[in-house]
Amino acid sequence: FLLARIFRRLPSSDALRLSLLLAPGGEFTFVVLGSAAVFNVLPQGCCDLLQITTALTMASTPFLNTLAIKLAPIIDKLEAKLLGDKAPKLSDGAVLSQKKNPVVVCGYGRVGKVVCELLDAKFVDYVAFDLDPKKATDARAAGKPVFFGDLAQTEVLDYFKIGDAKLVVVAVSDQKAINRIVVGLRRKYP
Repeated sequence: FLLARIFRRLPSSDALRLSLLLAPGGEFTFVVLGSAAVFNVLPQGCCDLLQITTALTMASTPFLNTLAIKLAPIIDKLEAKLLGDKAPKLSDGAVLSQKKNPVVVCGYGRVGKVVCELLDAKFVDYVAFDLDPKKATDARAAGKPVFFGDLAQTEVLDYFKIGDAKLVVVAVSDQKAINRIVVGLRRKYP
């Protein structure tokens, strides 16, 4: 948790989730414990107990992930309450400068949210844009890097340095809007 907070500068909720997902044992533990039993490094009973414990922790990983996701808003609110005005409020530029070649998600509706959740689960940096200011404001209040903006406009592309993105995902349901966005992106970045 502390390493994720200090070195990666993750929010407390993300650091907790990372910690919970890294805590369970892995498959390699079975190999090590099997070798330890064969070469009498550890008694067989101890190895059996540790293998059962490892299997149980591996089986608990989906539960720990769900727990971390459900605790995230509570932890974020608690952190904001404890830090008060000292809680860092990141500007648009500061949010973007922390991300190296992010994935850009255009549209934060049903599909866009799922894409962002998948990127969050894989700890991939992303920035999302939506034309609905309420969606963008609500997502930003929840700590998500979602901005109000139209990626078909060159000013928005320039300001947010969309050219540095490693991938652009267009998750918009309106076909005319999709065409406008893709044409704008292709015109700016052939």
